[in-house]
Amino acid sequence: MEKRILVVEDDGTTAEILKDFLKMQIPEAEIEKVDNLADADQKLKDLEFDLVITDGIFPAGKNGSIIKGSEGFFFANDICDICNEKRIPVIVVSGNPEYLQSQASAVFIKGSFRYLKLTQKAKNLLNA
Repeated sequence: MEKRILVVEDDGTTAEILKDFLKMQIPEAEIEKVDNLADADQKLKDLEFDLVITDGIFPAGKNGSIIKGSEGFFFANDICDICNEKRIPVIVVSGNPEYLQSQASAVFIKGSFRYLKLTQKAKNLLNA
């Protein structure tokens, strides 16, 4: 059965590498990517996903008006909230996960993308 994963990442190169790596490790997955929180919000309203992988912090100006910001950055808390309501597992990748610790249902990976660790967590969540 095909699984659908949404990747929310504002860095185009990172998003493309992640998408390619996920496709290699989870070939049955359909992977969609967006580069801002507003588009992620819309995708989550329009489509069904089995997993969301998101950066934790987005620069202001990347259509982040749907969430609260601080010091020129926006945080992915609203994406986590939407996923919680829809019972979609979330993996948040951030160098600053302390901003998101209130999101108890999310899985956090600290630091830059660690592709092998991330895909293993993704596989585990998709098979849960």
